[in-house]
Amino acid sequence: LYRIYRGNAPDFVPTPENKVAEIAAAEMPVWQDTFPLTPGAKYYYRVVAVTVREGVPKEAVSPLSNASNPVGL
Repeated sequence: LYRIYRGNAPDFVPTPENKVAEIAAAEMPVWQDTFPLTPGAKYYYRVVAVTVREGVPKEAVSPLSNASNPVGL
């Protein structure tokens, strides 16, 4: 399972409020942000891999990703 988060600053912290997608591993590696984005704005993304061990979710956060020119804008 992967959780994708979007923020407006490079040091944003993933929270439930900025989660934009939750995707099963079988659906990866392609995902497109379909939320209406503001032209010229910078967006930063983090991908979090979630595994379950002994019934407890464990997250591994990706390095920062910068999408300053998203497709379609």
